[in-house]
This record gives sequence, structure tokens and C-alpha cells, in this order.
Amino acid sequence: MKRKKRPVLFPLLLFLLGFNRALFGQDTKVPVPGDFAGSLVLTGAQGVLLGLELPEAVYQGIERPDMGDIRVFDRAGLLVPFVIRPAPAITLNPPPENVPFFPWGQENDAALPSGTDIVIDAEGAVVNIKSRGGRPSADPAYILDLSGFSATPSSLHITLGKEGEFYNTTVRIYSSADLARWPEYQNRQTLAWFGGGVGRDTLELPRGNYRYLLLKFDRPNLPPRNITAFFETIEIPPPAREKTIAGEWRGNDRRIAGYAAGGFYPLTAIEFPLPEADSIEVRIKNRFTGESEWSFVTRTNLFRISNSGGEILTSKALNINTSAPFWELEAAGDLAFSSLPGCVIRWAVYELVFLGRGEGPWTLAWGNGDYGPQGEGDMKLPGLTGGAGGPEIETARPLGEPTYTPGPRTAPSWFSGNWGQFILWAILILAAAFLSGLALYIAKGMKKERT
Repeated sequence: MKRKKRPVLFPLLLFLLGFNRALFGQDTKVPVPGDFAGSLVLTGAQGVLLGLELPEAVYQGIERPDMGDIRVFDRAGLLVPFVIRPAPAITLNPPPENVPFFPWGQENDAALPSGTDIVIDAEGAVVNIKSRGGRPSADPAYILDLSGFSATPSSLHITLGKEGEFYNTTVRIYSSADLARWPEYQNRQTLAWFGGGVGRDTLELPRGNYRYLLLKFDRPNLPPRNITAFFETIEIPPPAREKTIAGEWRGNDRRIAGYAAGGFYPLTAIEFPLPEADSIEVRIKNRFTGESEWSFVTRTNLFRISNSGGEILTSKALNINTSAPFWELEAAGDLAFSSLPGCVIRWAVYELVFLGRGEGPWTLAWGNGDYGPQGEGDMKLPGLTGGAGGPEIETARPLGEPTYTPGPRTAPSWFSGNWGQFILWAILILAAAFLSGLALYIAKGMKKERT
């Protein structure tokens, strides 16, 4: 009696499938605060959106250029949804302000003021107007002093004549920054009042940087009773942060200088100031780890030159968009550096916004390159699109200083890095070889049975 062969293909496939699931994410370990080297305890109101600027210690301790090894936990050690975004601009809404204005007696309709006609103080405010003795037929003209405003108005609200008086007049607008030149705004406008709420009492102003306006009306006997300036909303971007990095010579010939930023900063600019007079062409390189190959960034000329007036001319900062922590300057020609160039890095302000879910205080944790970015769905917060606006965000307050404890960290799965893929491919190759041998063995057995 022939023994019946057991089917081995199906159990083998089940084994490989189960191993693959365990190896690549089905059994991935959920992180806890102790898995990360850095931490900062935060407090704030429960159940609202909380935010703070990412401390510099985070950039110095993260192990991934994409900031993927950052997490937020509640008091119980459970993950909390969060986003990291560029800090939005500060929005200011300047209130309306009354405009000081002065009548100017022009010689003729085409006359414009000069610096000798207007007396100003040290801050530029108008103190007195020297009239030229205008004629009755001349268009009425008024000088408006905007020098005391922190921003240029976008429009003027003007009340003319006596209360309730009907009028319709054309206005010519001239602007000046120095009281010497008065370019005319090409858009002539009309002010009118016909009663019953019908009329126009607003002048749109030209864009630009000016401190004074000259308004000329084509109708006499309509002196302004009040002029109010209105301003557009102002957005002030957060200032970039910066620090100076010490460099060191690579070799004894003063041809290569190296710099280490000490972390993955979201850099926007880097500058290499020369400490003394010099001019030298250089190649600039960077890299993300101390073992990786250098990447060429650009070739440029660094200089520091003093002119006869004592002014120092220097090369400008290089605008960049990278988080590479290692930088290198290499002399591109025959010249060597006369002295070690400095290094100044500037980086964008990023903020952490998280939901005060669960019970606080909450822990901001970072510093374990085995963990990649948190799942996209876990990090979405409604209304946060990376810009200004959206729901109100309250300030998260740090409790103490950031801490960092270097050392071995827990891997998020059975294997980290590329070892998991290597082992999987090795098993698949061995399985394919085994199945090929098994198929050949079965084919030979079937051939013997036929004979």
C-alpha cells in the first residue's frame, strides 16, 4: 500500500504570510514615552488645542530629518493627536486714526509744495505750513501728515463742508516721502453727498511708502471737517531663529573647513562670514550623517572688503531649504583660507499643536529613529492647514526644562532598518528553491507510478 503524500505547500504559504505580517507592521509595537531619548512635560487646558514653538532641544535630539520621531503622550502614556507646522504669521488689524491736515495756499493750480514750504520736527511731523498766498481762483489744497503712523493707510474717510451740505467734487491726490517730489496718483476720485445716505466719502490711496499727502479739490468752500485713515490687515511673519556654529580645519593646508549644526534644524539660510579682509572662491557641501557622502550645494565667492568710507562689504547669506546638520567649505582655486570662516545658520519657526486629550500633563517626546512619522490619520486635526486662522489655539506651558537621556532604544518591530527585508527575501528564495525541489520530486514520483 502506497503512503499518501501530505500537502506541504499550503502550510508553508501560511507560515510565510504570518511571518511577513509579524515582520512588517501587523505586530508593530505602539510607542511609549520611555522609548524616546528626549522629553518635555507640558501643561494646559484639557480638551482644547494646545500649541508651543518647538524648542531647540527637539532639533538637537531628533534622529530623523523629517521630524518623524516625535510623539505626544497624555498622563497615562497614551498617544495624543498632533501636528507640526510652520508658525503662522501674526495678524494685526490697526484701528482707524485721525489724520492731521493743514491748508496750503498755492500760487496756482499747478503748484506743488517744496521742502521750504513745510516745517517739520525731528520725527518728521508737520509743525507749520508756509503759505504762498493762494489766489481765490486756485483749487483748495490740503497737506496731510501721515508720518506718525506705523503703516501706510489704504483709504481715507473724509467729511467735507457743513453738516448736511450737498456737494460733488473731484480730488487729485499727490504723495511724497521727502517733501521734495510729489508724484500724482493717476486715479482721480470723487467725493459727493446728495443726502438720504447717497454719496461717496472714501478715497482709495496709492500703494507705496510715503509720509505725506496733498489733496487738491476742484471746488472751493468745502473745507474738510474730519479725515480718518483706515489700514489693511498686516501679517508679520515670525522672525527666523539663528545661531553661530564654530568651525574647524580639516587637514593642515587650510583649504577645507567643517561645521556641525548639532541637529536637524529646518534651515532657511546659512552664512559664512569672514573674520578679516579676504576674497576666495569656495565649494559648499553638506551631508545628513557623519558617515554619508558629501553632497555638492553650490560654488560661490566669499568676501570681506572695506571701502574708502569705512563701510564693510561682505558676501550674502545663502538661501537654502534643508535640515542637513553637517557643512563643509572647500577652497575651489589655488588660494587657501587666510583665516577660519564663521558659520551662522537660520531656521524657520515651527510649532507643535496637539489636542489636550485625556488627562494632563502631556509629554512631548522625541529621539528614536526606529519610529517613523505617525500615521497620517492619527495626526489630522480639523481646521489646521498649516497657515493662520482656524480654531483658537491656547498656549501649552512647559513644566521644567527638556531632558535627554541617550542610550539604546526599543525597536518598533521584530527587526529595524533593512534587516527585515533582507531576511524576508532570504526566506522567500529558500522557499522557492524548496518548492522547486518538491515539484521535481513529485514529478519523478508520478513518472515512476506510470511505469
